[in-house]
Amino acid sequence: MATGAVGPEPTDAARTRAPTYRYEFVTEQAMLAPLDSPDAPTAFSARMAGRFDERTRILTADELAVRTGEGQMVGAASAEFARGKTPGLTLALSASDMPVAQAKQFWPWMAAGRAREWVIGNFFGGRVTESEITYR
Repeated sequence: MATGAVGPEPTDAARTRAPTYRYEFVTEQAMLAPLDSPDAPTAFSARMAGRFDERTRILTADELAVRTGEGQMVGAASAEFARGKTPGLTLALSASDMPVAQAKQFWPWMAAGRAREWVIGNFFGGRVTESEITYR
């Protein structure tokens, strides 16, 4: 189950900037089980908070936090919705002290697909002590 809120950000008195909206979503009981992963599903809790700028059409997630029973990840992301173009996505994540089986499941399917496939099929056991991934 997830909870959250979305609403307009307070504006300055002169209204000199375009409207922005802030949001926060929290889940305490989520499950991740990619179809191509041989590992057991991973239960996790997560929090995502950020804003959407109507003028620039950019959605930011300044705060991404994921916690499993045995590890955690933090990061940030943004998506640009330019008119007439495919949305642009930027993602940066850092994992610390997480089982390899769980870390593999959080690897986005669209990021370095062949490397991801190889890791999913060949890395088993152990822990990820320090890891960073950036996707643009």
